[in-house]
Amino acid sequence: MSVQRGFQLLFTVVLLVCGAVSASAAPVSLTAQELADQAYVRAKTLDGQPYALNLADPVEYRFYMAHLERAGITSAQRPQFFRMIEQQRQNHIAGHYRPHSEANFMVKTAGTIGDADPISVVSAINTITDVTAAGSTFSSSAVSSVNGGTQSTTITLGLYDTATHAMLSPLVWGGDNSGAPLYSIANSGLGLSSSAYAQFTYSWVDQSGTVWGPIVQAFSTSDIQPTLTNDAPKHAGGGTDNVLVCLARANCDYGGLLTTSLILPLKGHAVYPFGVSLKNNKPTNGSVLWKMIDATVGGGCSAFGGANSIDAFFVGSPKTTVATDASGKTTITWDWDSTVFNLPGPTCYTNGHLYNFVFLMYVPAPVQQGGPAQPVAVQVTSATPRNAGTNTVQIGQIQVVSGCLAPGTAITLADGSTLPIEKFTATGEKVRSSSARTLTVSNYTHGPQTKPMVRLVDAAGHTLLLTEDHRVVTKNRGAVAAGSLSTADVVLTDSSPSKLESVTFVPYHGTVHNIAVGEKGETFREGETTLYANHILVGDWTMQTAANEAVRRSPEAIYAGLAPQWREDYLNSLEPAVAARLRVKKQQGGRR
Repeated sequence: MSVQRGFQLLFTVVLLVCGAVSASAAPVSLTAQELADQAYVRAKTLDGQPYALNLADPVEYRFYMAHLERAGITSAQRPQFFRMIEQQRQNHIAGHYRPHSEANFMVKTAGTIGDADPISVVSAINTITDVTAAGSTFSSSAVSSVNGGTQSTTITLGLYDTATHAMLSPLVWGGDNSGAPLYSIANSGLGLSSSAYAQFTYSWVDQSGTVWGPIVQAFSTSDIQPTLTNDAPKHAGGGTDNVLVCLARANCDYGGLLTTSLILPLKGHAVYPFGVSLKNNKPTNGSVLWKMIDATVGGGCSAFGGANSIDAFFVGSPKTTVATDASGKTTITWDWDSTVFNLPGPTCYTNGHLYNFVFLMYVPAPVQQGGPAQPVAVQVTSATPRNAGTNTVQIGQIQVVSGCLAPGTAITLADGSTLPIEKFTATGEKVRSSSARTLTVSNYTHGPQTKPMVRLVDAAGHTLLLTEDHRVVTKNRGAVAAGSLSTADVVLTDSSPSKLESVTFVPYHGTVHNIAVGEKGETFREGETTLYANHILVGDWTMQTAANEAVRRSPEAIYAGLAPQWREDYLNSLEPAVAARLRVKKQQGGRR
């Protein structure tokens, strides 16, 4: 598969959308019972606030089972999933139901961050076309991400009319048993009135076997189009290129040589053409979600979020101002220049990982001058699928710069000559990559290094000193972090594969350097943003370990890693030929 710089280079993210609908999808006819159950559950879900369904409640149980049926999820496809739901129902009947607010994850105390938590959230909701006689087309997307992946994930996303609870388009669903750390889905449909809400359900089984869910979350908006401006975070060049963050490195969009914790600003403003419902110059209610989702291994951090959080955590701060002009337009401006996502608890960020940023805010605003207030959403997001609209700003993923080489390391240029790594002080230089390709240097960085470095020596006499997290391309294991190499590995060089003769950690106190290669317009395969350093093929700082991950995420590896009870569900999700091959291997293994 070929990709271009600026596109998402995520081999760990699985996008599985079943029953996807187009923007022109017609409303779905629900039964009177389904409409009543939908209204019952919606009344219990405040915007942005997760609500755990109580399966001991006949209405909530009936709602969820009908929801699965509408989405096309059947017990024939996923027998273990339905057994799990029934066991969860029996647990709730026995008195073991626990409201989601008591669960030890998601949002903690306002402004505090702990270890990487599971994140499941509506990542965008907006109007993607103007009001017409037939109504407006609403669009939404959602993500679910669990650190380390899951044994099973099941998510659905629907769009509903706020007033009538009518379903605006068929449900979409996603999820499987592949253990992926992040799932995304999107939906769109034609609204019957000026307001709609997205309803996201999610349930997963973590790697320890603990069942989470089913949980429901909703977010509302109207067909008014506020104008959103995002000043930060964003890439210096604008657009959807990755936003670079340096920890103890220089020359990134954010962070620097003295930065040891990930600090991101949040700056921007939204203009509401017909004002906002205010009290004491603050929105009367509303919600803010502010998430960072680890797209590499799953999970993430919540700066704050949930129902009624807009007053307590966001608009209630002097860092946010509200102003209404003589024409009735209201502008909400935020200037949070010291957002620390990983304090006071341990950091949930890792060098070299990619993160999806989600900032979603809704406030009550009239859809016409003097009209009644309805929820209106704005969002800044790097999550996919992407949504259009003046109330949405799409930014690139947040990338924490990682991996470096020692000064003096010779980088092979396109013409075969070499240049020391520390001499790359501008972009545009052409370097030689794998398979005799040429890639352009798109960025460079440097900074102090006080941790031990890894010294590699191969059979051809090449020596390379680099940080332990820098990727080195091997013949036998794909791309491997330098600190995980051994003398059993064979590295790729500019002449021929060469076996490592020694891998040693050595003390280091000095400056290190790194570059990124590959620009828009240059075509290359996933995992091949590579260059030759002292004749050994290594990755640049953006390189994802696609080759290694492809082996780990093969159907055989996934099947072997699943708990036995989930294997039939997984086989049913595969192409018939692949499932048949795995069943044959299973039978052969059982006869041994």
